[in-house]
Amino acid sequence: MVNSLIGRDEPAAKTKQQPMKTKTKKTVYQIITDRIIKALKDAIAKGESAPWHKPWATNGAYPINYNTQKNYRGVNVFLLHMMGYESPTWLTFKQAKEAAVKEARADGREIVETTKPTKWGTKSTFTEDGEPFAGGVKKDEKGTPVVFWNWIMKDANGKTTKDKAQCVKKIPFLKYFTVFNIEQCDGVADKWIKPEDKDHKPIKAAADIVSDMPNAPRITHNEARAYYKPASDTVNMPRLGVFDSAAEYHSTLFHELVHSTGHTSRLNRDGVTGTVQFGSQNYSKEELVAEMGAAMLCGVAGIDNQALNDNSDAYLRGWISKLNDNPEMAITAGAQAQKAADYIRDIKFEDKD
Repeated sequence: MVNSLIGRDEPAAKTKQQPMKTKTKKTVYQIITDRIIKALKDAIAKGESAPWHKPWATNGAYPINYNTQKNYRGVNVFLLHMMGYESPTWLTFKQAKEAAVKEARADGREIVETTKPTKWGTKSTFTEDGEPFAGGVKKDEKGTPVVFWNWIMKDANGKTTKDKAQCVKKIPFLKYFTVFNIEQCDGVADKWIKPEDKDHKPIKAAADIVSDMPNAPRITHNEARAYYKPASDTVNMPRLGVFDSAAEYHSTLFHELVHSTGHTSRLNRDGVTGTVQFGSQNYSKEELVAEMGAAMLCGVAGIDNQALNDNSDAYLRGWISKLNDNPEMAITAGAQAQKAADYIRDIKFEDKD
């Protein structure tokens, strides 16, 4: 759960000449930044890891536009990957509607198009048997912004021109538009061919640790995201076959299971049950606990992979910096990680006189 505390000054006393409030239009930079921050906050609220912590494959495919079949580039790759869809195919609302209409007509269905003028040009609506055509983006689906550079051309007098021959200066500016994943659409066939999953065999020692965990959370494989959700006490994982290795799968599952030990029905750890805000010490400590606990479990299962360790180190580096070189907190996190690993393995230690 994330709580945001926004300070607010006391309103100034009203005067006769109160300045008129103006609404500031957000820049594209701010829109994209807000999007990333929201994704991070949503991840915290759902008990998920940061959206870029993905040691599983996206089937080797960069996000691609449905119409042009060209790959998105730059920050768009990050923005689209972090949405968690398995298909790399994205399209605009209009592209989705037009593609669904085309496919419906190819199947012999009668789709009627009606156009009307708008101040931006014309707008088309489609009906089938007198009812609005349902194909295209599904109802209530939310789009994802992608950005692109455009250019303003200036002539020798500094005036804007569309004539490339008169252009002596080009000024770049950033624009954005909204796209939807094809999994958010009805009636549109994906041109992307889904590859077969890798034929990994589960690591028996790791699988045994998971199956023997007492009071375990429910584990699902419903979407291509790894997270623990405290509200439903559920761990979701991408399928084993989309990971680069079985070791990566089990390490990621261990990470989420360690998070789950913080639930009120288990170890009741503040980093899971308390109020946690992204970037806070509680959040950083909980991520440290989860990764340290996962490393301990990997050691028990005999998983010793340098690439796996490199991924873990890179992921932790950002959170460790938040500990402000506080050795006491690091020691506490290590102790909690040990307790979590012991809980998962059903090991109990009793104090002796």
